[in-house]
Amino acid sequence: MNDKKPPIEIKTLKEGSTVTIEIPTALYSRLQSLLMVGIPFTDLESAMKVLNTITNSQEDPDAATFHTRTLLYLIARIEEAAEKQGVLETKMIDRVTGKPI
Repeated sequence: MNDKKPPIEIKTLKEGSTVTIEIPTALYSRLQSLLMVGIPFTDLESAMKVLNTITNSQEDPDAATFHTRTLLYLIARIEEAAEKQGVLETKMIDRVTGKPI
């Protein structure tokens, strides 16, 4: 019996390419909320451990670090573009809900 599953065909970006996209505010807000409250850190200490790993290493030893680094990178690139376009602002965010206050 062959338990090997066949590969899945997906569309993906060409290696080394850069894509320019428009991000609606709602999607950006959801990404920020996911970063702030959606990644299942058990406590502040576990969150700080991940952030320290990201700051001090290029390695991602676990899924939480990998996904947190991905979200931080994506959000930083969006904010960089928003600042260049003059549409970046500062808001206070509720730490529990991730929503603006």
